[in-house]
Amino acid sequence: MYHVHSVRAFVCRNLPRGEADASVELAVEGLGFVRAVAKGIRFEKSKSRYAATELSFIECELVRGKEVWRMIKARVAMDAPAVASRLSADARRALARAARLVYTVCDEDASDTTYRALATLARSLASGAEPDATELLAAARILDALGYLDSAPFPFLDESYGEASAIAVVAQQRLELAKAVNHAIRSATG
Repeated sequence: MYHVHSVRAFVCRNLPRGEADASVELAVEGLGFVRAVAKGIRFEKSKSRYAATELSFIECELVRGKEVWRMIKARVAMDAPAVASRLSADARRALARAARLVYTVCDEDASDTTYRALATLARSLASGAEPDATELLAAARILDALGYLDSAPFPFLDESYGEASAIAVVAQQRLELAKAVNHAIRSATG
């Protein structure tokens, strides 16, 4: 018998597969980044159909099979940090770019930081924070957690640093942090 993981997750990408299946890439609380197969999720009768849309926070059940993860159930999280449709266009683009970064640089890993960084980003964007600085902070935290970025010159990347204070410091050190993040992305993808 396989263990069922009931978790909260952020849907980074949802790709159609076959007639009614989908490949879903998730930043999962407690599990890190997971690629899962969702059988029959695109059927009109599927209850999970609209929950697992890109850029949404969900509560789902995952099962680790012999070769792949399977998502067997999903629903929209009631305590979601933000609903993408309610964000401004700039905030949605910032959240989408952060999600693209996650599925570009992450392999399946056990780092919980990807989920926390995306949830914090969504909360900050929903509260009206400046999208560019907030997105840069989230990208730097994700890359730091994955080992691609040296955080020594940037102590504000630590999650214990207050979010509003960290965003203010990012606004002041934007150029240096952007150079470090771009270098880290080239290292991760090159």
